[in-house]
Amino acid sequence: MRIWRVLRPVALAAPLHGALLAAFLFYREATAATDLAMMGWRDDGAAKAALGMFWGYIVREQLKLLLLYAVIGATLGLLASVLGRLWDFGRGASPPRWRRVLRSLGGIAALHLCFLARGIIQYPQLYAEWLYDKGGLGARVQVALTHHVPLGLLDCLFFAALAAAVAVPLVRRARATGLLARLREIPERLRPRLRDRRVWIATAVAVVACTTVGVVAALPTRAPAKGPNVLLISLDSLRGDRVGEAAARVTPTITGLAHRGAHFRQSFVTLPRTFPSWVTLLTGRYPHRHGVRTMFPSWEERSQVKGLFPAALRQAGYRTAAVSDFAGEIFTRMDFGFDTVEAPTFRFRDILAQRGVQIHHHMMPYVATRGGHRLIPAMAGLPENSDPEMLTDQAIETLRRVAQHDRFFLTVFYSASHFPYASRDPYYRKFVDPKYRGPFLYQKPASTVDRSLTDTDMRQIHGLFDGAVHATDLAVKRLLREVRRLGLADNTIVVVTGDHGENMWEEGRGMGHGEHLRGDKVLHVPLVIYDPVHRPAPRAVDAITRDVDLAPTLAALLGVPPLPEADGVDLGPLIRGEQADLALRAYAETGMWMLPFGPGYGPGERIPYPPVTVTADLDRAHDDDIALKKEFHDLVGLAKHRSIRTPEWKLIYMPLREGVRYQLFDLKADPEQRVDVADRHPEVVKELRENLLAWMLAQPGTVMRRDFIIPEQ
Repeated sequence: MRIWRVLRPVALAAPLHGALLAAFLFYREATAATDLAMMGWRDDGAAKAALGMFWGYIVREQLKLLLLYAVIGATLGLLASVLGRLWDFGRGASPPRWRRVLRSLGGIAALHLCFLARGIIQYPQLYAEWLYDKGGLGARVQVALTHHVPLGLLDCLFFAALAAAVAVPLVRRARATGLLARLREIPERLRPRLRDRRVWIATAVAVVACTTVGVVAALPTRAPAKGPNVLLISLDSLRGDRVGEAAARVTPTITGLAHRGAHFRQSFVTLPRTFPSWVTLLTGRYPHRHGVRTMFPSWEERSQVKGLFPAALRQAGYRTAAVSDFAGEIFTRMDFGFDTVEAPTFRFRDILAQRGVQIHHHMMPYVATRGGHRLIPAMAGLPENSDPEMLTDQAIETLRRVAQHDRFFLTVFYSASHFPYASRDPYYRKFVDPKYRGPFLYQKPASTVDRSLTDTDMRQIHGLFDGAVHATDLAVKRLLREVRRLGLADNTIVVVTGDHGENMWEEGRGMGHGEHLRGDKVLHVPLVIYDPVHRPAPRAVDAITRDVDLAPTLAALLGVPPLPEADGVDLGPLIRGEQADLALRAYAETGMWMLPFGPGYGPGERIPYPPVTVTADLDRAHDDDIALKKEFHDLVGLAKHRSIRTPEWKLIYMPLREGVRYQLFDLKADPEQRVDVADRHPEVVKELRENLLAWMLAQPGTVMRRDFIIPEQ
């Protein structure tokens, strides 16, 4: 009995109740089945082996989450207890213990449900797997919240209820003790003083002083960077057709910037996958020359990349930094030459950690925040929680730091426009049919196994993509506003582009990027260069430009030495209007195929190899990074499709088991590239083929055998 007397206060304490309830929710979620599928492809053998290898790590991560669950539950319990005690204080009496216990349990549940409802409305993608995708009551509840309860209204109701829970008992207590009557006498006592002019003068002086202090505090603490500076903004998967007059309602900020600067309307990337594309952008060299040609290059391939633009700028006295969310993990996998990198990491254990936190839906309202991303790094790597506003907060903090130096080069890479096209409230509803209730209501996960998409589904997916792009565009607007506030607008060159575009089932070519080269949706990206330093006249440029041209162009604008061995050229003559066309040709190659099948190519239209779960492996010597196995390196390179493009023609090189096939498209008569006209124009095929093969043979250590480009033996 003596022990019970000691333990009873603890056992009846609301924080303990909250911690126990949270532990119960954790247990229910942790015992749910997990799925390590990639792009709709499951490899149970690989998943079983990986889980066995990292079992200890998984258990440790889950124990950390259990502890966090307990802290969250205890905090809710403490808040419920405080509100309950405050209510008792107002009544002047305390109910029996059993009623207090029930009240604390009810308060904990009510508080959590409020936070959960808010989270479901703000980031529905984090909860869709748990609610909407399963159908039934859960789906109806989620739709009711996201489509019928405004987030602002929910916040108002919550704070009104919280204010009432605090104010009512205090007013009641004040009335009972006579304090309320005494408070009512205060205005009468102050009235004579309010007639005194000196009081009003003192109040005005205090207001002016406080305002002045606030304004001074908001000003930069140091003179802004002298420049010229560069702010490079990139949106993952940003298609070229999402910037310009026809897309002004989707990208009003970027389109407005294009009107004030040089808008390159025919800009193309070389390899439409994020990692190789960024290395190409920042070296000015083609992938087969810098060596990063897949999303999973080896450690040796990464360490051998030289001549990166940020490293050159750092040597020239620039402060360099990169800020990104989930797709920007590439900046942590290789030294690009940035002084500061703020981005998630990407190792196999990071994938496990992301899935490990993703199953805990009741935790999401508390960790889907900037603070939560710091506390649980796996949250920053979740595609479903790539909020452009959170990234802009981080980018602004970094901008303020680098602006303390004389010159800076800041790269901000937004991921929200990458699949699953998950955007926050209200953008996931902005460009879609409000009556849509199909499988892609909130997001479109990556999958190459979609087989029965309707036109309605495709319109919904385009709307989700536009919503994600629009949310990012508004975040870019806030970032540019901060550039102006810091006094940097006149000496900072702003560049906006994409690392690649995106296929979204046009012409039956599937969703995604890097699988094939038919059409322009994947290769065509916007490129906008706004230069307030040299002040060239605004112009739209319709000549072909390439990703390899960006670094040489920026080097020329900044007056730093040109990059060694760059394949690109300075676009300055186009920016200044000195030339209308530089007669450039755009080259391209496919990425590593993740799966052995998929849309966009017919049977026998590529050299097959196993899926990524077989061709890639863990590099145990480098912190379990994911890299392409050496035995597949040559095969992956051999199987790549390549293309060459002029203003009039596009030729695609397709290596097959029986030989190399070429496809030619007339871009003037057939801009969507539906009809192969290689047989009708053999002279065009011959000229472009020779040019394309010469470009391919620029890869060190390769030779040509019967049109195949193969490693030299």
